[in-house]
Amino acid sequence: MPCYEYICHECRHIHERLRRAAQREAPAECPQCGAPTSVRLSRVAWQSSGTSSIPLSATPTGGGCCGGGCGCHAGGQHG
Repeated sequence: MPCYEYICHECRHIHERLRRAAQREAPAECPQCGAPTSVRLSRVAWQSSGTSSIPLSATPTGGGCCGGGCGCHAGGQHG
């Protein structure tokens, strides 16, 4: 499942969400202030539905779509 970056229209907070590709443009609220967000242009990381991740990045940044901070590559969830 792809992990997309979103940026808040109000507070400019950047956060990640695991979403199906068809839901990429679906509305998402900022976890900090609740305002609407937009998808940022970024490299997309994928998480398989099985037991392992499939990294698509040629230059790993420490794990997952956010450098390891969210734990999505280890089975964690985005909020």
